[in-house]
Amino acid sequence: MNLACLKPLKRNVFLEETSLALSQIRERKEILIHCSSHYTVWYVMGILITFCSTLLEEMGATFEAKSSTAIAFAYIGITVGDLASGLLSQYLKSRKKVMFIFVALLAISTTVFLTTADLSETWFLTITLIMGFFTGYWAVFITTASELFGTNIRATATTSAPNFVRVIRNTAHLFKYCI
Repeated sequence: MNLACLKPLKRNVFLEETSLALSQIRERKEILIHCSSHYTVWYVMGILITFCSTLLEEMGATFEAKSSTAIAFAYIGITVGDLASGLLSQYLKSRKKVMFIFVALLAISTTVFLTTADLSETWFLTITLIMGFFTGYWAVFITTASELFGTNIRATATTSAPNFVRVIRNTAHLFKYCI
């Protein structure tokens, strides 16, 4: 009688290590994709709102815009947007849908801001408030980033997600040298 089939299988260390490496690559890829899709937050706050006085001057605005006022209105919008995105994600039972909605509406409001020909001060502060509101999905973004990973690296992923966005922001200017 041949009992070879009852022997325990040898453990394949190579396959286990390869599987672990591939899962780590998948996790890193997920967080990089997740973070790079939120570059719009930095674009709106870091460029459009911060440099609004220069931008509006070039757009031919008839009023003098103050960056401090724009930042204040944007942060009021962000505060309300954070609350609204959280409540909407609870209502829809989906954070991905809420992030998609907010990013899409942020893109639309940014396009409206950049393409409006006759910009008054009231309209400028209103669109700044609207862009701030749609930038306010950041809390939902951080929560989603933390839940992409298991409990063993959840804290690392949660604190790393904003840093990845900052790295993407700080290195984005290097792409101009690639063209």
